[in-house]
Amino acid sequence: MTEERIRSYMRRKILELKTCADCDHYREEIFITEPHERYCIKKLKEISAEDRPSTCPYFIYGRGTPQYVGSISIFGRKYETYAYVLDTPRLVNFRRKKKQITAPVVQLIGTMYFTLLEAAIKCDVPLFPFKRVYIGRDERQRSEIAYIKGRVSYRELTEESRRNLIYAIERIAIYREESFIKFFNTAGPIKLWAGCMIHQLDLLPKLWKRTRDRILEERKKCFFKNYEDLQQRAKLCIPPERMIALRILAELTGSKYKLFVRL
Repeated sequence: MTEERIRSYMRRKILELKTCADCDHYREEIFITEPHERYCIKKLKEISAEDRPSTCPYFIYGRGTPQYVGSISIFGRKYETYAYVLDTPRLVNFRRKKKQITAPVVQLIGTMYFTLLEAAIKCDVPLFPFKRVYIGRDERQRSEIAYIKGRVSYRELTEESRRNLIYAIERIAIYREESFIKFFNTAGPIKLWAGCMIHQLDLLPKLWKRTRDRILEERKKCFFKNYEDLQQRAKLCIPPERMIALRILAELTGSKYKLFVRL
């Protein structure tokens, strides 16, 4: 869902104006960063880059519980900072800035939004699959990557990249254990376009209804602390990081509903 469609949807459906938590600035579009913290766009731009979130859930305030619409970027495009290498470098002939170039190229997957990318690497730099590299906008920190060629789809991945993709996603899931455990602790029902409701946990593979109910019951007693705690208390049939990796792989290969992958 694009930002323009979300804004038009907001203007049609909003029933009640709210004020920002820290100022009296009235806006129709209100972003929610925490359960009881409302910030308008004007206030979010004044918050320092370290404290403000790159994306916030977009809610509609009206009668009853706020309705989740989607997630959009507030401060422009979504950029990856780090990525994992998926294949070994190969020479590719391509056009850049009206010039024909032949350079070593690798395929990557971002660690934040799981964006599939293709990048040209610097000469005489040894790169191998599953290596974590910096691909941020600060060129001085880029020791391996010369520049990003652009995004690629799953169909454009090489055979080696497809084989290594699931294992790279698992490494990211282990590295970002805290954020994914937070997902299990806060996941709830969402409204689909057809008007029916579905729980976010139901979208995870190998997670049956009884297991979902057990997760909901256990997190009421105490939030899960890590993957091991989740595995023992919820009695999952496969490790949580594998479950997350399979869901992300399904979203990259064309699943209709997105939980983790960049919109």
